[in-house]
Amino acid sequence: HTPTFFDLKEDYSSTMSSNLTNVSTEADGSHTALTPFGDYRYNLDTPLRAIGSAALQFGKKGLLSFDYEYVDYSKMKFRNGGDGYGFSSENTEITTIYRPVTNLRFGGEFKPTQALSFRAGYELFGNPYHSFINNVSQPNKDFNCSSLNAGIGFRVDNVSLDLSYSLTNRTDYNYMDNIDLEPVKNHMSNNEIVLTLGIKL
Repeated sequence: HTPTFFDLKEDYSSTMSSNLTNVSTEADGSHTALTPFGDYRYNLDTPLRAIGSAALQFGKKGLLSFDYEYVDYSKMKFRNGGDGYGFSSENTEITTIYRPVTNLRFGGEFKPTQALSFRAGYELFGNPYHSFINNVSQPNKDFNCSSLNAGIGFRVDNVSLDLSYSLTNRTDYNYMDNIDLEPVKNHMSNNEIVLTLGIKL
């Protein structure tokens, strides 16, 4: 998969409001301040991805598949700031923090009848962060992310009905204000259920 090249434009502004009492005659009351509107253009390049796939089919009854993906996140790059900025420090930080990873995907499908099918899959994402930078242990050395998927499909003539479920677990670590303290552990568990009805005309 070739890299993706984004040409991005951000529009932004900020508003601050306050309602003060018992400060002074001049300060008490409601106040609002609005910054001028701004915009900024820049480019973002995502890394190349290499994917190898293999599948084993069991007649018309079943299928097993395996995907191996390699991606080097250290190759992400910002370019061409709208004011001529070159993002040198940001790109250096990207190459320092991120590393290449492998992502694995396993899946299977079973069709007991021509109309009915069951499927399941599992995704395991590699840790894109370096464990040590300048001999200093990094908070995200224990980063992990995985996804479990399952589904059932039913198709008769031109009508299909599909129900799928996905569970994604992700754990990462971030510092708040003081790097001398323990990093904050963020764990996200996302459940998604999708029901799809299809009709071919």
